[in-house]
Amino acid sequence: MKAPHILLVLLFSLLLSLIHNSEHSLYIFRHIGVKDGLTDHYVQSVFEIPDGWMGVRTTVLLSLYDGNQFTSFPYNSRSRYPIAYHHAVPEQYIDVHNRLWMKERGGLHVFDLTTERYIANVDSLLQDFGSVSYTHLTLPTIYSV
Repeated sequence: MKAPHILLVLLFSLLLSLIHNSEHSLYIFRHIGVKDGLTDHYVQSVFEIPDGWMGVRTTVLLSLYDGNQFTSFPYNSRSRYPIAYHHAVPEQYIDVHNRLWMKERGGLHVFDLTTERYIANVDSLLQDFGSVSYTHLTLPTIYSV
């Protein structure tokens, strides 16, 4: 009779041990925010950039996070290109030339990830794509982020 009780106690101990160890993850998660250098509380989207950085779009800027700190690039009204895009959720794409295309309500920003500058003359880029109607631009998924 003692053997089944000992076996039951051992199984119960093993179960508790497994539950306790499952609480410790292999990954460490923490919230990243203003205390880490993010300058705006209202985040519209978060995405990974191919070089491993994390991109964060807020209402007023693009922030790039390298794992330690944010580098912020405020939107420039000269770099905003008007388009017919009325979705509440912004979209972003990265093309083969390492440019980040960011669609938002009524506008488009193009950011060169290599030079870390916004591109003001979006018309020339669109002509390269062969786009005819710039005001009703629908970007193809170049590389969806």
